[in-house]
Amino acid sequence: MRGAGVITLQVLAFAVGLAVICGLIGFLVVHFAGSGDAATGFGWGMLLGGAIVGYAAAAAAPGVHPGRGRRVLGERYLGQTIAVPESSLQQVFAASLTFAAGIAVIVLS
Repeated sequence: MRGAGVITLQVLAFAVGLAVICGLIGFLVVHFAGSGDAATGFGWGMLLGGAIVGYAAAAAAPGVHPGRGRRVLGERYLGQTIAVPESSLQQVFAASLTFAAGIAVIVLS
């Protein structure tokens, strides 16, 4: 059961990170364009970012994962390996959570 918990936390952390990054990009675009309110821009950023990342992860080969680069970057900059989703399926699921959260933010704003 410990493995399922780690995978769940990886997916949730990836989804939250993706939502924050894409939402901030959408917020900045709306802020500087002056074409709407902040929550709508945040939601559209999450929606588009989740769709783009989900599509890119789904197009990746199922056997390919960023294991080597992840180890090198983690050991070089953080002194440890970085806990990111290794499977494309995990990344697609996290991106779909971000996409759904973006829709929810747009509907509720």
